Amino acid sequence: MIIGLGADITGHERLKRTLDRQGGRFSEMVFSEREWMISARRQKPIGLLAAIFAAKEAFAKATALGLFGIGKLADLELDYFDNRLRFNIPESLRLRLNMPVFRTWVDIAIGEDFSSAIVILEGVAFNRACLTGNWDVYDSLR
Repeated sequence: MIIGLGADITGHERLKRTLDRQGGRFSEMVFSEREWMISARRQKPIGLLAAIFAAKEAFAKATALGLFGIGKLADLELDYFDNRLRFNIPESLRLRLNMPVFRTWVDIAIGEDFSSAIVILEGVAFNRACLTGNWDVYDSLR
C-alpha cells in the first residue's frame, strides 16, 4: 500500500551556485561521504548530486515532514541495493515518522540541465491490516 508519494526537480546550475557559495557547510548537511564519493566517479558529478538532492526533497514531501522535519539530510543516505535505489532511513528519523514505512522506492532522472526524482513510500502493516482485518497490527506501528 502506498502511504506517501513525493516528486522534485533540481537545477544543476542552481545547486552548483549553492555549493560554490556555501561550500562545505551546505554539502555536509545535505550529502553523505558515500554520496560524494559515488558522484565524484562520474563525468558530470553535479547531475547525480542534483538527483540525490531532488530525491531527498521528494522523500521529505512524501513523509509530509518537510526538509526541516527530516533533520540533517546527509543522514538520509541514498543507496543502491539489490538492483534498486532506496533510502537508508536512520532510526532517529523512523521514530519521527508518523507512518509505518516498510520500503522506499526511488526513481531518478538526470538530464542536461535538471535532475528529478520520485519517491514512493510503502507501508506493509497497512497492507496486512487490510488483508486480515486485524487493525491492532497497524495501530501498534503508528
